[in-house]
Amino acid sequence: MATPCGRHAFALPAEFRYDGPHARDTTSTMYQLNWRGPWLAAALLLSLGGDAPALARQLAEPAPACRAPQTMALTVNSDAIATATNDINDNTQVALRANGTAYWTVLLSTANILLQLGADRGDTIVTFQKGLTLRFQALGPQQYQILIDGPILDDGTQYTLTGKVVAVFERCPALPAPAAQ
Repeated sequence: MATPCGRHAFALPAEFRYDGPHARDTTSTMYQLNWRGPWLAAALLLSLGGDAPALARQLAEPAPACRAPQTMALTVNSDAIATATNDINDNTQVALRANGTAYWTVLLSTANILLQLGADRGDTIVTFQKGLTLRFQALGPQQYQILIDGPILDDGTQYTLTGKVVAVFERCPALPAPAAQ
């Protein structure tokens, strides 16, 4: 017995079909998409070639962790937030904060791997003390980390950090340039 080749032969699964009030109105866009949609989707997938499943997975994935800011507690009332720009120099902005207020913000990169605080900064509770150092350290071709060394005075308690990791970043592929308008 032959299979009918009518418009029902290539029906989409229910979750892809529009069955609302305009589904049966032949002049409606939704009616046209219900019957032309599978053909358009097939043509698109064929035009992408063999990489269509990989491209679909890539588009469905959330933004990589290498583009997300990282926060690390330093003492009871202080933390550091690091944000990578993912450019060719691995520029990374680091802000040292006390109770949510930034008191020292720097930019580390492959060109600027060591920065030292020249004077005390902070408030009456937290003081980032002179000599506090932030370091950029490569971890091979795919990763790098930001380290902190030095004294922090927090609510009367002296903390001396030695090689504390503030953040570890994966090197992401560069973001595509915006299209010219």
